[in-house]
Amino acid sequence: MNKKIFLIFSIFILNLSAETIWVDCNSQKDKQTGTKEYPFIKISDAIKVSKEGDEIVINQGNYRETIQGKSGIKIKGIGRVVINGGKEIKTWEKYEKNIWRTYLDKEIDELFLKNKRLEIARYPEKKWLKVEKFEEKEDTYKVYNSELKNLKDMKSFEVRILNSIVNGFFTCPVINYNPEDGFVEFKKQNYLKITEKDIFYLQHNKNFIKIPGQWAIEKEGEKYAVYFWPEKEDDLKFVETTGSDRVINIGNVKNFEIEGIEVCGGETYGIYISNCENIKIKNCIVYNNKHLGISVNGSKNVSILKNIVLFNGNGVAIGRSQNIEVINNEIGFNNIDGLIVSWNSQDVVVKGNYIHHHILYGHPDNIQTYRNVKNLKIEDNLLLCGGQSIMMEETYNLELKNNIIIGAGAYSVIFGHQNTDNVKMHFNTVVLSQYGSVNFTGKQYDVKGNVFITGHPGAIYGINVNEYEGDYNVFWNCEISNPTTIAASGKWYKASQFEEYKKNTQKDINSLYSNPLFKNFPVSFHVVNPLNSDEENLQINLPDLIKLNDFVEINFDGIPRKVIEKRENKIKISPKLENTPFRIVLLCNWGQIENFELDFGVKEESPVRKVIYENQTPGAKINYRNMKNCDFDNDGKRDLMALPDDLKKVYEEKLKKTFTGGEIEKKWR
Repeated sequence: MNKKIFLIFSIFILNLSAETIWVDCNSQKDKQTGTKEYPFIKISDAIKVSKEGDEIVINQGNYRETIQGKSGIKIKGIGRVVINGGKEIKTWEKYEKNIWRTYLDKEIDELFLKNKRLEIARYPEKKWLKVEKFEEKEDTYKVYNSELKNLKDMKSFEVRILNSIVNGFFTCPVINYNPEDGFVEFKKQNYLKITEKDIFYLQHNKNFIKIPGQWAIEKEGEKYAVYFWPEKEDDLKFVETTGSDRVINIGNVKNFEIEGIEVCGGETYGIYISNCENIKIKNCIVYNNKHLGISVNGSKNVSILKNIVLFNGNGVAIGRSQNIEVINNEIGFNNIDGLIVSWNSQDVVVKGNYIHHHILYGHPDNIQTYRNVKNLKIEDNLLLCGGQSIMMEETYNLELKNNIIIGAGAYSVIFGHQNTDNVKMHFNTVVLSQYGSVNFTGKQYDVKGNVFITGHPGAIYGINVNEYEGDYNVFWNCEISNPTTIAASGKWYKASQFEEYKKNTQKDINSLYSNPLFKNFPVSFHVVNPLNSDEENLQINLPDLIKLNDFVEINFDGIPRKVIEKRENKIKISPKLENTPFRIVLLCNWGQIENFELDFGVKEESPVRKVIYENQTPGAKINYRNMKNCDFDNDGKRDLMALPDDLKKVYEEKLKKTFTGGEIEKKWR
């Protein structure tokens, strides 16, 4: 009892001594004491004098500094507070015509104008080139294409290759170029094995700059020359690149909280948390950080709550950590993966997040897990538009519950590499994927109360009957005669054989193969081949499922486009896209429906109403519209910070142009 009284008394004394320290980068006062009247100008100065229990309040402003976390304090922003690790690009000079130039001491990969990542100039400007033939030498490749003969007097540029073997990008500086024979030569790189299925384009030469907003960088002697065509000369004042390695570095810290801050411009990380305990990141906007928005490494009891994580290399990554929660965040439009959980992490909860549009570079996934992850719970999330929505390996003791998972360029959910085991998958809605809904490769799968729809005639999934316990699920392909539905231990079953599948395997006894009759849902689902497509002519798989005058949607952007012409495996759409498709392009065919707002409520006549498991019908019960609007508690109000006007503009443009890419080259260090 005496110990308890002493502890309470100690906390009381600590709270009495806690102070509020003020920071205002716009202050013009002649002294800085940290009071509201005489605030510090730099956040780092406030942290230096802070002690356990103090709160640092930061007034609105753009703070060009990096900060270190400190145990026992809280940092809170008022108004728009930006901690910016970016580097301003200055000393521009007119080069020729509309193009300006400046010189830097080191190479850069990314350029931003008012928080918008600028497009790297390339050749060809819109389409890809095919590898027509190649020659492999001991340490170099020669790649041939007849269009390379069109280029003259080229000195410094790079080849950007999409390699068919690893399904990933490589950036290769050109060491030899021969326009007469039409080849470029470059040094070999690890994991790059050229094939004639590869495609490529050229980038980073000033002669490739054709329109405002494009840039290039070339090595000239010991310097790097940056060339840029601004829409107006005044734009040159606002050009930046990533700068500081870690904008906010939280290392070996306990009981630290940061709230209401924007974090951008990190050369590697926006927020880096390492070897910490009891950390909370709340109501922050983390964007335009080159490698990772938020990184949690070797830490315990970390909460990532109600943040917006956009336009980074990857969104959020958790490694070698335990007791981590990722709750009520929006994670979207990052260049590769949205959320990564890896390297011996355990006891991780991913709940109530909107994770979307990870389709551009690398092997993009909305969620990826690997390297001995244990006790992972993924619940109540909306996952929309990914290369894969969830890609897993070496993951054990997983619960996947009440998620809506929509739109994948491969499988929606991959329990991969024969080592993702002991999975409980209940009450999810998993729809619209190029391949199947789920790829089961491991052991011990408990799959009940889900809705699975491919949107095409391909199989929904295959199972090993000895490792799968499924029931009360609803399966559907699309409105097509007798599609392949499921494979069980090597035997394939069509829709007409669904009852035979149940009898032979004694699995899914109470499951149903039927259209669930959602209130608003696409007719079919397709994937566009960007290599053989342009702005209005799209080469797609399964073209017979689309009719003339049907309306289609690209990457869930909400924009109706009408099919005005069909020929062989191509459709012509109106209005056309603003650019040629870059990589993964998902296409929903809505038939004659022009309202593309998905509604997963079922109609009165839906057969789903007759399938009851644990007192509820199959499928997720979260509200799609509310989740997409970041109204996670369904009270009709957005639960996250409002995006400032400049970021909102970039966000809306991204949503309208999800099919474009080429703004980054990602030279990994």
